[in-house]
Amino acid sequence: MTMLHDPERLARLKLSVGTLTHDNRPMTPVEVAFAIREFVDETGEGLPNIAKRLGVTVDTCKMFLAILDLPKDWHGIWHFGRSDSSRSLPFSMAGKIAPKFKNGNLTKNDLDMLKGAALDPEKPARRDDITNILAYHSKNPEKTLQDCIKTIMNLTPEKISSYVVITDINPKFLKPDDQHTRNSVLDMLKKYFPNGSVEDLRIKDGSHLMILFDEQGYDKFYEMARRRNIPAKNLINYLRSEEK
Repeated sequence: MTMLHDPERLARLKLSVGTLTHDNRPMTPVEVAFAIREFVDETGEGLPNIAKRLGVTVDTCKMFLAILDLPKDWHGIWHFGRSDSSRSLPFSMAGKIAPKFKNGNLTKNDLDMLKGAALDPEKPARRDDITNILAYHSKNPEKTLQDCIKTIMNLTPEKISSYVVITDINPKFLKPDDQHTRNSVLDMLKKYFPNGSVEDLRIKDGSHLMILFDEQGYDKFYEMARRRNIPAKNLINYLRSEEK
């Protein structure tokens, strides 16, 4: 029976893509991905119409479908919610990883290394770690992905309560040494995050900052970038320019 003529299957699909909670989705991410692709094939409609039928955005549908662009041994590692120690990844990461694999920027061997980092039983790479690994790899194409994984995971603090953001810093904002730069940026951040939300700040390679926030500060950082309509990685440079 087709999806359109099976109200129960269609209801299960809508519940799985539309709910805001992570506990009541009747389908797994890969089941949702196959169901959306089946829905597209059955109706012959484009994703905008399918997304409208399901009550979600086109980007949400694309995020699920991205799972199917990855090798089959990646299909089963996705789950709803944040990265955790259950040997799975939040399905939203598929939208970041799959395009790089599809375009040839990541090899199958690279994928295996990423999966190994994400499913490491002792220190699994969380969602933000994977995001930072991919960003660092894009900015440093001469480095192997394995080197990028080692760099980011060695930077990542053990405290699960900390949230890591890696940003650019314009060379013109650098001080005579890293400690002066660190103190200067920390002083600036305290104006925007006065309640101790900034837990630490480190300089990497003279061109990147690793900022450790608590959860409230992390959310506020990205909200500040959204309000200014700029990429989060450029927020520090933007704030420094505002002060000049």
